[in-house]
Amino acid sequence: MPKEMVRVHNPAGVKTAVPELPAAPRIDSLRGKSMVVLYNYKPGGDILLARVEKRLKEAFGVGSLPWMLRHPGGAIAEGMLKELSEKCDFVLNGIGD
Repeated sequence: MPKEMVRVHNPAGVKTAVPELPAAPRIDSLRGKSMVVLYNYKPGGDILLARVEKRLKEAFGVGSLPWMLRHPGGAIAEGMLKELSEKCDFVLNGIGD
């Protein structure tokens, strides 16, 4: 099968710089860690995230804190990132439709 090339064009006609960020450090294990589910109101996302949350609790004893809600468009506010980093060991976040 021939390889296909996909070309993406920016409709604004200008290049946007995307900063390189280092990857987050990995946690050693999920066992006994605390988690916050970050839900962005996407239809059906709550069902999927609840199922994953339940499985993580059963398999690894993950403790979950109350879910946090965010608007589906745009970046997560710095204040919310700071709060998440202080509250829990990791965040379960699903994006897309």
